Amino acid sequence: MVEENSFFANIAFRLVRKHIAGTTVATVLKKAMVLNKEGMGATITFLNDHVDSQAKAKYNESAYMQLLHQISRLSIRAAISIRPSQLGYAIDEKMADKYLFNILGYAEKNGITVWLEYEKKLPYADHLIRNNDGASDALGVEIPYSVALKWESGSPHRKLIKVVPDIENGEDYNNPGNRKDKRRKEATITEYVECLDTVYNTGASLSLFVHDDKFAMKVIAKSKHRKGLILELPFGYSKKKLAKISKEKINVNIYTPYGKDWVPYAVNRLTEGKRHKIAKLILEGRHPE
Repeated sequence: MVEENSFFANIAFRLVRKHIAGTTVATVLKKAMVLNKEGMGATITFLNDHVDSQAKAKYNESAYMQLLHQISRLSIRAAISIRPSQLGYAIDEKMADKYLFNILGYAEKNGITVWLEYEKKLPYADHLIRNNDGASDALGVEIPYSVALKWESGSPHRKLIKVVPDIENGEDYNNPGNRKDKRRKEATITEYVECLDTVYNTGASLSLFVHDDKFAMKVIAKSKHRKGLILELPFGYSKKKLAKISKEKINVNIYTPYGKDWVPYAVNRLTEGKRHKIAKLILEGRHPE
């Protein structure tokens, strides 16, 4: 990745800064309290990636423990969201399990949900379900909607599930190719509805993370489980659009990142399809062909 003060990074930051709630814990907690006053919950994540040592993994564990402590102390309606790689799952699974279960233990005592984000290169979900099934009601996991479609009732599952797009394989509704193809667009909406029904039938509580409110509203309108669904949108979302959604009496959560290591987040969360590939090339200092 390019250095944070490079030409490309500075341009990129201007484009994404409205989607990042500052760089410190104090800043993000203030933003979360504002969201609470506006009737929304916050899902807070610490932007600190590139973990290649136990020391860095331990630092991230400490950062999340501090965040949990402040959320509890201030009675903020918020969850936290962690990438498995942040705790060192790519280095040492036993070490990462220890850090995660420390976090989960504190979160459960204080009634705070911990979401584990989807990372394609780390097949952590099955591992954690086997090692943690029934041990903590605080753990929620993200899964791509294509995976959810393959689930069957009675399959191993967590109580808390967040359905996310399949950005990397091009099946996301936000992919420009899908937007131009009306049949593909409708098919994707149908698939999301089926996927939500599939997950709901396992007894899980549901969240849906998307970037497109129109798409989300179409999915929710067709779903049988509207009341049990939480719609999660990225921080910095249009206030006018949020006002329209609130009139529909839909539960809304805001994904609220903070920290200095914002480049991976900008690439992986705020771009889709072809834009995802172009952003990655630019931020790596290469020219997109």
